Amino acid sequence: MRIGIIGAGNIGCTLAKKFSAAGHGVMLANSRGPESIKELASNLGAVAVTVHDAVKDVDALIIAIPEDRIPQLPKGLLANIPPHFPVVDTGNYYPGVRDEVIPEIDAGLVESQWVELQLGCPVIKVFNNIMSVSLAEKGRVQGDPERIALPVSGDDSEAKQTMIQLVNDAGLMVWMQVVS
Repeated sequence: MRIGIIGAGNIGCTLAKKFSAAGHGVMLANSRGPESIKELASNLGAVAVTVHDAVKDVDALIIAIPEDRIPQLPKGLLANIPPHFPVVDTGNYYPGVRDEVIPEIDAGLVESQWVELQLGCPVIKVFNNIMSVSLAEKGRVQGDPERIALPVSGDDSEAKQTMIQLVNDAGLMVWMQVVS
């Protein structure tokens, strides 16, 4: 698969390395542009690209940036994605710790629904409940009894199937599928 990742922090970089090692083509983008992460991406087995290029000709997109930065992504970035295209949100909302306050979420809107409203498309929640160290170090081959399981949550079963395969490729397994 060809995978676009927006976010070159701990989770984005760990996933880039895992997916590259599994044989996938990975395009890694950040807010400062490809030159700022060219060497980093190369060391991970990925290609540094612009945010717009991370969405072009890929089979899945992973957004691994702080939740409050989602609105800073270019408007219309995902306007032309095909149906059942997996867009993953790895983030969690940490108001006052890392994120600026998001009034809609504080008023009760589900975090993933808020992200969907910002992006203009459905999202799959996965890789948001594991620390990057565990993600990097605790992946195991299929069948290993010590293998860690993650939930995959979203409404689009086809997009979830793509992500279930990528969770497996990262050395993890799917614990359960949650339909919101």
